[in-house]
Amino acid sequence: MYFLLKSLHLLFVMGWLSCCFVLPRLILLIRKDSQHIGIIALARRIYRFGWYMVAALMVCGAILGSQLPSIEAWLQVKLVLVFVLLLYYLIIGSFLARVIRGRQIISEIAMRLYNESSLLLVLPVLYLALSKYNFGP
Repeated sequence: MYFLLKSLHLLFVMGWLSCCFVLPRLILLIRKDSQHIGIIALARRIYRFGWYMVAALMVCGAILGSQLPSIEAWLQVKLVLVFVLLLYYLIIGSFLARVIRGRQIISEIAMRLYNESSLLLVLPVLYLALSKYNFGP
């Protein structure tokens, strides 16, 4: 049962991160062509799908976490980084809503940098998840 939950958790994480990576690009496309209803609808569906993935990964993560005897340092750091990623995703949603309404958002270059910044958050999360027993004193 543990490996099934762990596999589902990873699958949901991959689904959510794919949303994190693609939505800023879609926002830039909407910004260039705000009348393209297909891209707008796709972006909305992907954003909603991302929240479904977040809910599912949190359920699996909570069940997996409840089986741990204690919350170790690596997991505490990982959870803080995941919380920051959640804030990142909320900001993406804000950008999406604003660009759909035709309001101004950050520049194209800043949006591209924002898009790449998610990778800077994901890499330490991956490292912590893979090297959990080699973390800390």
